[in-house]
Amino acid sequence: MITAKSYFLKANMKLPPVEQLEANVNQFFISAEDKKEIQKQLSLFDPIYPGAIELYDGDQLLIGVKYHDSVDGLWLGIITMLHQVMELGEGSVHFIYQPISLHMKEGQQHNIFLSLLEQSVVKEEWTMAKHDIFQALITGAEQFFNTLFDLNFTFIQAEKEQVKQNIRTLSQLLKNM
Repeated sequence: MITAKSYFLKANMKLPPVEQLEANVNQFFISAEDKKEIQKQLSLFDPIYPGAIELYDGDQLLIGVKYHDSVDGLWLGIITMLHQVMELGEGSVHFIYQPISLHMKEGQQHNIFLSLLEQSVVKEEWTMAKHDIFQALITGAEQFFNTLFDLNFTFIQAEKEQVKQNIRTLSQLLKNM
């Protein structure tokens, strides 16, 4: 089972070397599910929120917090990427603060090739069932944005209905696959 988890970087936190970061996720990040801690530590008025998305296939970590960036920007980009894949057969999302991108391309027999590229060089690549990766990313996006909406993050309020509609559209397309 593929799952996605979202994290916000804790306020005023300086990031350590990657090895320490991945070994101590909870020391540096707040789970997007922890609404009380988010309210305590983050301003709801910032325009961008540093954080990360973890993507798991079962117990195997595919993408982790070492690929931190603007977590809200990543989720908005992932929604766009999923629409691109549905329409064009492939799509990508570029990280804002790192020279990294995620690229997704349809393969044979309902498979998806998901690639992590750094400066256009493939660092890692996975093949997975299209339905499984779409379900995980749609669910992850929905959970993340519901947290933002529930806590009234100001930057997303103007786009709230559009984001909800994009997620609903993706969910409906997924049901029809």
